[in-house]
Amino acid sequence: MKKNLIRWLPLLVIVILIGGAWTSGLMEQLSLESLKAQRGQLLDFVAAHPVLSVTAFMGLYITAVALSLPVATVLTLLGGFLFGRWLGTAIIVLGATAGASLL
Repeated sequence: MKKNLIRWLPLLVIVILIGGAWTSGLMEQLSLESLKAQRGQLLDFVAAHPVLSVTAFMGLYITAVALSLPVATVLTLLGGFLFGRWLGTAIIVLGATAGASLL
């Protein structure tokens, strides 16, 4: 019995994290409309804190890919918008690879 519970524990953790993302309102915050409304604040934050912005965005992208959250398109567009074509592409590719490697 205990062995079966340990076997299903990773799946249970993933389901809880996905449920938490949905119920916390994270999915609404990552919509194109919401990001468009916060455009200026996001650009100001990236300009003021470039290293923190890259690190936080990559962490968010890794989490979204690892949990298979349906926000990859929005995050990809946001990465290009916030960091430019080349840096945004590098961050997204690294984040997607790391997120896929977690599973």
